[in-house]
Amino acid sequence: AAEKVGLDLDDEGKEYWVSVGESYFGNTKSYDEWTGFFAAFIEKCPNYREISRDINVKLFKAVDSNKDGVVNLAEYKAFVTAVFPNLTDDDVEY
Repeated sequence: AAEKVGLDLDDEGKEYWVSVGESYFGNTKSYDEWTGFFAAFIEKCPNYREISRDINVKLFKAVDSNKDGVVNLAEYKAFVTAVFPNLTDDDVEY
């Protein structure tokens, strides 16, 4: 997925992407499954905002592959479709 946005990751970079993806998406296999996972996380975890903030900072760092401080559509799509390859362009852009 990183190659889609021209990002050549070393082993450490690949491990970072994988760990962030696992932190954010858990073991979900579809977008619908992930939304249920995330809704349950919010419901069951009173400090979900703090946990989410920490995960989102790492997620942003991983997805912002050109390090310009902005996640563009190509960067977002590369990351999300690596996790959910069956998403259509419309799904990703929604």
